[in-house]
Amino acid sequence: MKAKKVIFILLILSILSALITTFAYGQASVMASFTGEETYKPGETAELKLTYTGANFGTAKVKIEYDEDKLSLVGCQGGVFNEKENLLSITAANQNQMSVTFTFKVLETFKDVDTVISAKTLEGFTYQYESFQCDASAVITIDHQHDEVVIGATKPTCTQTGLSQGKYCNICNETLSKQTVIPALGHKYINNKCTVCGDISIFTQGNSIRLWGNDRYVTSQSIATALKITLKKEKFDAVIVASGSNFADAISGTYLAKKKNAPILVVDGDTEKSVKKYIENNVAKESTVYILGGSGAVSENFAKSLTGFKVKRLGGKDRFETNLLILKEAGVDNESILVCSGLSYADCLSTSATGRPILLVDEGLKSFQKTFLKGLSARWYYVIGGTGAVNKKTAEEIMVYGKASRVWGADRFKTSQAVANKFFSKGSQIITLAYGFNFPDGLSGGPLALALKGPLLLVDNKNFVHAKEYAEKGKTEKAAVLGGPALIPDSTVKNILVQ
Repeated sequence: MKAKKVIFILLILSILSALITTFAYGQASVMASFTGEETYKPGETAELKLTYTGANFGTAKVKIEYDEDKLSLVGCQGGVFNEKENLLSITAANQNQMSVTFTFKVLETFKDVDTVISAKTLEGFTYQYESFQCDASAVITIDHQHDEVVIGATKPTCTQTGLSQGKYCNICNETLSKQTVIPALGHKYINNKCTVCGDISIFTQGNSIRLWGNDRYVTSQSIATALKITLKKEKFDAVIVASGSNFADAISGTYLAKKKNAPILVVDGDTEKSVKKYIENNVAKESTVYILGGSGAVSENFAKSLTGFKVKRLGGKDRFETNLLILKEAGVDNESILVCSGLSYADCLSTSATGRPILLVDEGLKSFQKTFLKGLSARWYYVIGGTGAVNKKTAEEIMVYGKASRVWGADRFKTSQAVANKFFSKGSQIITLAYGFNFPDGLSGGPLALALKGPLLLVDNKNFVHAKEYAEKGKTEKAAVLGGPALIPDSTVKNILVQ
């Protein structure tokens, strides 16, 4: 092993405070104490380094005393040293730090450094400040054999980098073998499961996934499958079925879906067989199928065809009664409640990812809604959208039952961003994107967005700047896209995710 220099860091900190007029001359008396346990042998070279730091100091005088029987001065760099008086003068005007290095030859063996050499600051520095701080540090170096210490390697994972083995000297702390970064392995997915670490994800081909099909009904099944993967379920323990021809019942079911860890499937007369088959393949037997709306929304024939499952229909005379039946089934009580227009889908879609119950309203509260709200423990309400969506009268009626605040923007896209900022204020690694000018593809997206722990944002090929602003602020990395590229182009998704 090659001989190297060992560095003993010998530090003294002196804080001097005085009221000094501008450019006044201050004095300091500071003794540096040097320690070391190494044995220094004749013929070896030693260095003493003094470093003074402060704020624009001018001059300093330091008394350097050493045992001439044990050390022979070779040279001094950085200051003027008077060998007769053993006095070091340092000039460092308009500088914050100044270093002086003494080089010695070792004449006799010694071990206790403090008995061989000393440095005492005799006079201070010129300052423009009323108080100042001076650090005096000394380093003495000597030839030595390295004492190796091994730093163990760290294995990389799929997402974290690793480090190679390294070495350093236990005496002088010199790096003998530098650790190098080993790149992360990256996930290797087969059927949505990483063969390396076991992670389960829908994002197996990059930072976005598009969930869609030939129509809204196939799209809802694609979204349901993504939810099943995200929840790491073999089969669902419940499922919610609503009409795909209207938004109200499916939106009302989002809180029930959260409580039951269930997907929302949409159906019509032509797709009943397809939806039934999906349920049979992906929902555990004897589980509950919640059908939302009356037989005019989801047929009775479909309900009767679901043999082997518990079927429960939640349907009222209109969408508002159905909404309350669903909220009661979900057990709403003391949660904060979102108040949305039951006549317009846009704001409802944005709120479906929040995991909060949604109360659909008309041009004012109905008597049965007032009775329902009166019986709740809930005391906080969020009115979603501007007065064109939920009018001032309805908002004032809501305030009878608790505190209410309005979350809104100038249009559906800005309102969507406002909802995301309110309920996902810390940002989200993953966002869900839905088309802003129609509801079908977004109807089933709320439960998935909630499972991905991010908002559902409305966009189209022109109106995506607000989603991009949220993604940039929240450092979003991934997006689940609901619907085909004709509605939300790949270029739009890419623009939103570019940081």
